Amino acid sequence: MAARLHIAAHWGHEVAVNAFLGGVRESGCTNALVHVKDTLGRWPLHWAVENCHIKIVETLLEKTMSAEDGADVEWVIELAVQRGHLVIIAEILAWVYPAIWTQFSSLFT
Repeated sequence: MAARLHIAAHWGHEVAVNAFLGGVRESGCTNALVHVKDTLGRWPLHWAVENCHIKIVETLLEKTMSAEDGADVEWVIELAVQRGHLVIIAEILAWVYPAIWTQFSSLFT
């Protein structure tokens, strides 16, 4: 199932991502599925960021990621910067650093 979530995030299939995440919650599992890395060491979030799928990025951040993921999320921010995805950079920064984000959010509007 993890590989399917990675593929759905990579190709931007919002319905499939939501279905996989819904299945995880219904089964009573934690959000471990989104923390499974593929053979390249990437989460589904990495694929969504790389391919600029903002809705999937928002879904993965809001519903599944936690503050303990901060160190790995820095790599995701770097990927978004390399790709020039400003909207995704803003979304991730707002999630990782909410207190700081409120001070600088006007730079992205």
